Amino acid sequence: MRASLAPCLLLLAAAARADVLHVPKDFPTVAGALAAVQPGDQVVLAAGTYTELVSLDGLQDVVLRGQGEVVLVGDGSFEAPLSLTGCVGVTVERLTVRDASGVAVSVGNCSEVTLRKLRVEDAGSAGIVVGQGHDSLVDRCRVEDAALDGIVLVDEDDTTVSRCTIVGAVGIGVSFDGCAGSVVERCKITDAGAQGILLGKANPVQGCTADRNRVIDAGFFGIQTLGTDLVLTDNRVQHSSSNGCVMSAPSEGGVVRGNRLVDCAGGLSVAALGVTVQENRVVSTGSEGISLSADDGVLVDNRVIKPGGNAFGFSGSLASGSIAGCKALHPGLDGYFILGEGLMFTGNSSVGAGLQGFHVEGSGHVFTGNTAHGSLDVDITDLDGGNIYLDNDFATGFEGDPP
Repeated sequence: MRASLAPCLLLLAAAARADVLHVPKDFPTVAGALAAVQPGDQVVLAAGTYTELVSLDGLQDVVLRGQGEVVLVGDGSFEAPLSLTGCVGVTVERLTVRDASGVAVSVGNCSEVTLRKLRVEDAGSAGIVVGQGHDSLVDRCRVEDAALDGIVLVDEDDTTVSRCTIVGAVGIGVSFDGCAGSVVERCKITDAGAQGILLGKANPVQGCTADRNRVIDAGFFGIQTLGTDLVLTDNRVQHSSSNGCVMSAPSEGGVVRGNRLVDCAGGLSVAALGVTVQENRVVSTGSEGISLSADDGVLVDNRVIKPGGNAFGFSGSLASGSIAGCKALHPGLDGYFILGEGLMFTGNSSVGAGLQGFHVEGSGHVFTGNTAHGSLDVDITDLDGGNIYLDNDFATGFEGDPP
């Protein structure tokens, strides 16, 4: 009986040793409290403004949190007012960092760190930077008016940026650089000067995900990616000054599914090899709706509504790809502007194209069960011939070489 009780007693003793260290009640400075903290302890900052640099170095299983309105203010140097280095299992929450000359919150070489409900205002550089670590979480933080990027992950693996709000970043709202397996989800990014979300800023990323984010009024692309096996799902992009979403070359693999791009200058541009593009909706773009310029792409059940240019465009460099169940509704130019060779079109439709429903160049394409109606010019034109047509319904027939 005594032997079985021993582990429980040890756990109770460890819990009993956990302390709550109050600043300034117990310690006049944050540095003093952090010097005395032990694993399992909490450091609680009373409401007020703190001008000292708060540095957590090599701590484990510690919580630092504000009670009331706690503001950390930069000291005029380029040191981050709040920094974590070499920490494991540390949580920092409910603090405001204001007027940093450089990066406001810096996290380096840490694992299983949580930043929760931080507010960053007027950072002289990036708002929050997390790098060279893994398995951390940036949750429900708000970054306003960062002079560079809002939230940055650099060589940070399996880390999640979740439910954050980034407003008015001069650079990028959320950027990943050289990361693997990291996620940005359910964030709202407004008025970024450049991209709203950039996965692969200077170095490609691998296996990263952007899910259920909302990007509004980006100064460049809404979402841009560079890397391998990236996943973009259920994001909403509005009013981007350039394309709503771009998968840049050289990239390979991945899924783009369930995204909605509305009132952007351009739509969805895919230059990555072997990407599945499924169930996306592109509405009222200034130019082309969805474009494909890399081989082995699969487009399924996408809908493009009232683009200023072509609804769907396919590059002359293409030699393979499959397009099925897509709809082009009232494009300003063509429903499908098709170059390249050897593409498969099955069960697609065009309605009310400003020029042609299907504009076909190149040879070796196969068209099965497609429809086009109400085009201002003709419903299909085939300029080169050498393509196969089976069971299609093109109301105004062919212009150019017949099939």
